[in-house]
Amino acid sequence: MRYSERIVDSTKPGKYFLLIIFLSLLSAITAFGQTKEEKKLRVQAVKALRAERFDVAQEIYTDLLKLNPENSDYNYEMGLAIYEEGIHRGKAAPYLEKAIQNTDK
Repeated sequence: MRYSERIVDSTKPGKYFLLIIFLSLLSAITAFGQTKEEKKLRVQAVKALRAERFDVAQEIYTDLLKLNPENSDYNYEMGLAIYEEGIHRGKAAPYLEKAIQNTDK
């Protein structure tokens, strides 16, 4: 057996090891994603925003922010719902500021 053939044969176990490590990391990353309940609430909230039902959207975003208070999307959309409702526009500012602080550049 030539040297180059031995190198190729010796790297096969290493490839499997790297594949196992990669799949383990991938599953760990997805474990920290949204739950099904959170995804369902988000869909409902976005639908309420699009239908201009801002009071309903605010209720749903309140629940979402209890689950994930640092989420920049939830904070932005909550601020948007409050602002677009037009009753207490000043109350939108803290949510919009928090969204800006938590947004990746």
